[in-house]
Amino acid sequence: MSGVGTTAAPRYPDELLEVIARLDDPREPYAETCRRVAAWAEEHGYTRPSVSGLRRHVIRERERQAELRRIREETLTRLVVGQRVDAFVVAEQVGRANRRRWET
Repeated sequence: MSGVGTTAAPRYPDELLEVIARLDDPREPYAETCRRVAAWAEEHGYTRPSVSGLRRHVIRERERQAELRRIREETLTRLVVGQRVDAFVVAEQVGRANRRRWET
């Protein structure tokens, strides 16, 4: 073997995924969040992430936030109308939504 081959793009650091969640504003286009995150990455010594990679993570984060809102609204509705809410079920739903952030 000559040692020539392709390498996969590195996984984004967890800190960068957290920054995506913090800097994203769903009322703004994906491109604006990508610009903000890319600027943050450069300021903090990270390689500037690709727009396509960032877009994928921004979409995933927006889906996660939507799922968390759905869980919250469903739980609050059940409480308001006097239905039982199983805290373990809610915790599992939230945990499942949060684990999606780290999937690649």
